[in-house]
Amino acid sequence: MSGKYWDQGLTVAEGCLHGCEVQDKCWERRMHERLKKMPFLGEVMFNPHLLGHPMKRKKPTVYHLWSDIFDLRDDNQAKILEMIDSCKQHKFLTLTKQPENIGMLCLFPIHNLYVGVSVTDQRTADERIPALLNSLWKGKKWVNIEPMMGAVDLARWLGCEVSGFQRGYHPSGQYEEQEVFGYQPPESGEVGIDQVVLGSQTGAGGKEMNSDWARSVRDQCEAAGVPFFLKQMNGGRLLDGRDHSNLIWRTP
Repeated sequence: MSGKYWDQGLTVAEGCLHGCEVQDKCWERRMHERLKKMPFLGEVMFNPHLLGHPMKRKKPTVYHLWSDIFDLRDDNQAKILEMIDSCKQHKFLTLTKQPENIGMLCLFPIHNLYVGVSVTDQRTADERIPALLNSLWKGKKWVNIEPMMGAVDLARWLGCEVSGFQRGYHPSGQYEEQEVFGYQPPESGEVGIDQVVLGSQTGAGGKEMNSDWARSVRDQCEAAGVPFFLKQMNGGRLLDGRDHSNLIWRTP
């Protein structure tokens, strides 16, 4: 089965302001610089002419939005979000490495938009996942661990985290609430990571990933009832002899 978890890419944002931990291996950067003969880092451009493509397409499609739409000006973000909200037959995925940039435009969830963060190891997970969970975005949230560069413990964030407090299973089988980091529990609403996608480095010179890292994340997701998708691992897609292709945006 294909390791592709989306149907079509949509480059409504193009370029990168921040770079990443493994930017020399970034396929989007390589493709951009090869095809357009121009730098990828330092600027993010808005491509408004692409907004009409999903609006013309009737077949339900999962679009992945390149690059980080939250690096665009608020007025351009608003145009993208308006398009997404008007195309209810489709689903849209977006990733950011700067979840603190998610602003007031995302205060109300758009039900066919899935906002996620890219992480590579425990340090980036500790920095970005809490920032996503505590952001103004209240819709579905996901994590893309790619390329995976080290073991990652996600258990505290899988379907159980809310802004400032956690809900964990009590031995009685009931939820218990506890304060975390001195914050007060919110008035209502429970949020957490709803989907995890994972992949190793690819391409020439890519380092082989420890399969135990993927196995641990898979087991954490299964224990929490969170869908897990293994995009690829060291050139293959099987882990312990089976395919892992659960995606919330592939369900009706």
